[in-house]
Amino acid sequence: MSLNKLGKYKYRTDKDMYIVSPNGCWIGKYAIHTQYKYPRMVRNGKYIYMYRYFYEKYKGKVPNDKCLDHVCKNRMCINPSHL
Repeated sequence: MSLNKLGKYKYRTDKDMYIVSPNGCWIGKYAIHTQYKYPRMVRNGKYIYMYRYFYEKYKGKVPNDKCLDHVCKNRMCINPSHL
């Protein structure tokens, strides 16, 4: 991982963005945490939730009539297999 000109983290790979806990949860690193304790990140100048980014990247778009829930009950988890 390195810093860009603005002093913000530039990730080389997705794995630079999280650590894996013993139960398989991916815990976001360097994330901005909201009052609801969900990790967020900046993409294209906008804040987005990390769990949604990883879900859509690895599993596809979330249908309009569905919402994501953490089956592991860990709000900090961004593992798409736990959503």
